[in-house]
Amino acid sequence: MATKKMWGGRFKEKIDPDFWQFSGSLDYDKVLLEYDIKGSIAHVKMLSKCNIIPKKEATSIEKALSAMLKDYQQGKLKIDPNAEDVHTAVLIALSKRIGKQADYLHTARSRNDLVVLDLKMYCKDNLKAIIALLTKLQVALVGFAKKYIDVVMPGYTHTQHAVPILMSHQILAYANMLDRDKQRLESAYERVDEMPLGSCAMAGTGLAIDREYVAKLLGFSKVSANSIDAVASRDFVIEILSSLS
Repeated sequence: MATKKMWGGRFKEKIDPDFWQFSGSLDYDKVLLEYDIKGSIAHVKMLSKCNIIPKKEATSIEKALSAMLKDYQQGKLKIDPNAEDVHTAVLIALSKRIGKQADYLHTARSRNDLVVLDLKMYCKDNLKAIIALLTKLQVALVGFAKKYIDVVMPGYTHTQHAVPILMSHQILAYANMLDRDKQRLESAYERVDEMPLGSCAMAGTGLAIDREYVAKLLGFSKVSANSIDAVASRDFVIEILSSLS
């Protein structure tokens, strides 16, 4: 008996519940829920602007998604705990509100480019927050160095006293180190700041979409140049983690 799960058509017999629990990712990717909704709002606005889906359905979808976003931000949004992942959870919640109209949302979009979009939006927001915190820490270090600018302390080599140094000099060394960390993160941000939606499964779409419009709505500075690279690559995550290590 096939299940109604997204990939259920591949199976002819009942699936062990432990398998679905093992294969699901909702416990991990639910942190992307807000970005999934925001990306969907921008996508449906574009579909309406380009006359790809009916205005009435587009308005209905946008209103429902906006209400879901508000509920989420207020801690009121209820999602199906049995959903395979965050993307399925959002679609299920949307379908419960507006029925079959929700199916229009998947026009000119694939799970493949949606996943990357959510992850990039998440990374962008967190990169900006981390960079701001590093700047705040640097300001605090400089303030500490100024306060104790004439304090002398021992400088160490090989775990032993070596030469006298100023404490302010030692503290400002850390500020300099953090500056390089910021530069690496800012450089990584430039590569994350590339909007992948419209790449679809891997080969784009034949529909006349407006990717630049979606990028503008979501705060991306540019769109991805190659659809295969856009959906296949996760090197930006490794780069960020390396910069933070």
